[in-house]
This record gives sequence, C-alpha cells and structure tokens, in this order.
Amino acid sequence: MGKTKLLTNFVTQRVEQWSHTLTHPATRVALAKLRRGLGKKPGTLPDLWEYTLEGLDDELLSHTGNPTYEEWAIYLTLTLYAYHQQGQTRSMHKLGASFGDAVRLLATEGRIGKRSEAVTRRMQALVSADSIESIAIHLRSLVGQLRSHAIPLDYVLLAKDLYVLQYEDSKDKITLRWGQDYYKKYAKKMEDENHD
Repeated sequence: MGKTKLLTNFVTQRVEQWSHTLTHPATRVALAKLRRGLGKKPGTLPDLWEYTLEGLDDELLSHTGNPTYEEWAIYLTLTLYAYHQQGQTRSMHKLGASFGDAVRLLATEGRIGKRSEAVTRRMQALVSADSIESIAIHLRSLVGQLRSHAIPLDYVLLAKDLYVLQYEDSKDKITLRWGQDYYKKYAKKMEDENHD
C-alpha cells in the first residue's frame, strides 16, 4: 500500500470516529488536547502522540528525528479538525467539500456574485507560503473563519493535499486545484447542503 493511502486511511479512521461521537467524553478530551497542538511541531506534545502517532504505519514514521511529510500532514489535519470542530454540534468533516470549495463559501457568504477581498488575500497568502510552518499559520486563520460560519470541509482530502503540497514539484497541482475550486461558479447546491 502506498504512503498516500496509508495516510488517508489513518486520518479517515480518526476523523470518522470523532465525527460520529462528538458528544462522547473521550472525543471531547481528544479534540481539546489536539487543539493545544496548534502552532506546534509534530511530536513535541506527548499528550498528542496517542492521536497522531499510535497505529501509524512504520513506513510513515520519521527515522531521523525530524517529522516526515506524512507526520506533518496528519498532525496539521487532526489539530485543524479539532479547532474547526470546537463549539460545533455537527461534524465539520464533510466528504467531497474541498478546501477551495469551503473557502469559496466563506468568501461569498452573504454576497451575491462577490468574493470577500480579505478572504481572497488570506487564500493567496496560503498558496504563496514557502514552508509547512507558514502554511499551518495561514490554514489556522482560514479554518478559524470556516468555524465561525460552520462551513465544513473534507479533512481526509485536506490531509492528502497537505502531504502532496510539501513536495516542491507537486505543490502547483494542489494550489491550482484550490484556486479552481475557489473561483468556480458559486455552487448553490453546496450552500444549501451547508445550511441544512
């Protein structure tokens, strides 16, 4: 099995489990601990190892002392999911809701045919970021806004995107797709589903 599949299987298992048990005390504890990991480097908080490392295939683990691309993608995805989920009564993980789609909804929230310039600038800063640490900062800002508007996104797809984004020769493929999703015609169907 390839690394991408191992990574997405790991994230799917975690996020799906938490999405279906949001009110369970163990889920609340896990998500609260994960939120404390925002802005930190993978592996630096032992309280998070259970959620970000336990059961992770050996092929994805670092053997150098520096987090692998896979560890970064998993760590960022799970901490951002926990942050996005804070204060929400329904799951903020929604299959098929790409990052670009979700941010487009945010940028067009309450605006007919217009996009928020501030959200557009944040999106542009994100895709221009040159390190995973910088990407994490910009993602946190945008996910915080998605949380404020209860706009969900596909966290399994985000994990895959964050993994591929770290490879210089593949970064443009991800940022192009995000841009395409962000600028495509406003999707009424997705908006209706979001506000059910």
